[in-house]
Amino acid sequence: VEACMDAKCFPLAQEADKSLAKAGGVDYLEDQIVPLVVRGVYGERIPRLVALVRNPIDRLHSAFYGYPHYQGRHGNSPEGFLGYVKEQVGAFRNCSSE
Repeated sequence: VEACMDAKCFPLAQEADKSLAKAGGVDYLEDQIVPLVVRGVYGERIPRLVALVRNPIDRLHSAFYGYPHYQGRHGNSPEGFLGYVKEQVGAFRNCSSE
């Protein structure tokens, strides 16, 4: 998954960002400041933002049963789900402690 994200998804998203910044008159390399990019895209219009927050356990459950490779790695069982949760929480803790 990470290889796909790094090789395909991230570069496509970055190109989309560059395109929007250019269309809004923002220098992508010099002015990568969120308020400037938002202003470049929306102009004088005030954007309406909606934030959705999900229960983290519900999110983990959906990911485990929605992406077959997690079940393939951990097993399609309650114990497999627990292993997946432990893996994800451990990765989060490692990342947040750095």
